[in-house]
Amino acid sequence: MTGYHQFTSLLFGDKQDIITKDLWTLANYISIYNAETANLVSDINTIVQSYINNENIFEKQGDTLQRVRDTITDKWDKLLLKENVKYKQLFAFLSDINQYKNEIFTYMGANVPKNYLVILQNSSEKRPNGGFFWSFAYVRILHGRIRALHMIDSYLGYKTMPWVSITAPERSRPIYQDQPFGWIAANKFGFTNIDGDHLIQLYDKTFNSSQSSTYIPPELCKDMCDRAIDGVIFVKTDVLKSLMPWLDKKTRERQFMNAAIDLIRGDNLPNKKEYYLDDSKKFFATQQNNLFKNLISWFENLTNNYSFGIYIPTISPDFNTILSKYHLTTIPNGSTIYSRDTNKSFNKIDEFVNKSLIIRNDIGDIIQEQHNNDQIDISDLTPWTYTLTLEYDITVPTQYKDFISSLEKKNNIILTDRERGILSLQPSTLFDNDSIPRLWATRSQLYYPDNIEITSTSWDLFTPILFDTPFGKWFEYSLETAQNNIRKTLIIEFTVL
Repeated sequence: MTGYHQFTSLLFGDKQDIITKDLWTLANYISIYNAETANLVSDINTIVQSYINNENIFEKQGDTLQRVRDTITDKWDKLLLKENVKYKQLFAFLSDINQYKNEIFTYMGANVPKNYLVILQNSSEKRPNGGFFWSFAYVRILHGRIRALHMIDSYLGYKTMPWVSITAPERSRPIYQDQPFGWIAANKFGFTNIDGDHLIQLYDKTFNSSQSSTYIPPELCKDMCDRAIDGVIFVKTDVLKSLMPWLDKKTRERQFMNAAIDLIRGDNLPNKKEYYLDDSKKFFATQQNNLFKNLISWFENLTNNYSFGIYIPTISPDFNTILSKYHLTTIPNGSTIYSRDTNKSFNKIDEFVNKSLIIRNDIGDIIQEQHNNDQIDISDLTPWTYTLTLEYDITVPTQYKDFISSLEKKNNIILTDRERGILSLQPSTLFDNDSIPRLWATRSQLYYPDNIEITSTSWDLFTPILFDTPFGKWFEYSLETAQNNIRKTLIIEFTVL
């Protein structure tokens, strides 16, 4: 590619990414037109090369990092990059967090290792904080570089130390009382500050206890035991699919393996997830560079879709406010309505459910809407009467069914009703004593601010009692269907006081 084409692609290209370019050559070419942009690209190249060479960029490139931050903060209007809309929100974010550089460097392990849990949530099985807790990555970072990475089955703690649990937050006690929650249900309460704290508690009880070395496999305990967790990052699998489109096929293969592994191996063996967990670790290890590149290119889309939830217990309030501004943390507030879903059917088809939250005024005009998000900002609503419509469009595509059929043939097995139910090929019952087949069902909570008064709903509430929370009120509702290609709707009339 010529320097001119690199230059124009950088400014106006739809899918291009400056990290994939020959940055040194590009900087030289841009210097003819704009020295500030050329210097920025050159500095980024220096940092990238230092990182590739396994250097501590905080020590070796401290001055270079400072110049990049200063350029983004103070000289953005002079850069040619300002014409590229795709990077505008990313650079605005970098400018906003510049003042917290020391705090950020600390979280990146500039001088002391930092340990994080990255929670991978299966979007095909909705949970209030994103999806079923499929597996998690333990990540240790030092000098901005990953020094240890382990992909862990979410059932590990349950299988090795089943007595480890936490209790529900105070706001959920009217329903759950003192019911214990272990690892696989720890992300069930819908907000990163609550779920993140629960997961750190569970980690401490599992990996940082006097019993850890007895029950945790030695190869894991060597890296993971007796280490404090510094933060939790919640990630939806549909986010990873948008960053790595080829992951969609991989995820469906994994779901097939999870459902049909006993048929494939010809026996009901205990290590169901371990059978493919190592393969997942290798896959993410080989794709981490592509993941980073696409994260940069898709930053605006990902933040606007509430794709990540970051919980760091020691974070400063002001820095956390910046993360909230870019939807990088789910801290409840009094100007948002939250709709949190939990899949309650044997089938796991939530990735094929398109959810919409639509607010209309008293004459039916749409004044606010969100699609495939669980929250909607109502801070701009003036005191009046409104209607909130929650729409769930359930559509399992023919291509999905054909893909499952091809995997069935590839593995030379015939799926039973159990596997066909799990894989959403037919309605099924959740429990043995359940007589109602369902293709999809949800038990959901609607949280709303104190200045909202619910006047009517179009559906019987699952829990007719309204509960108070520190940030508002909530009630539960349920929807279900045995049909494909159908819309389920809940209509709520409310008044802003």
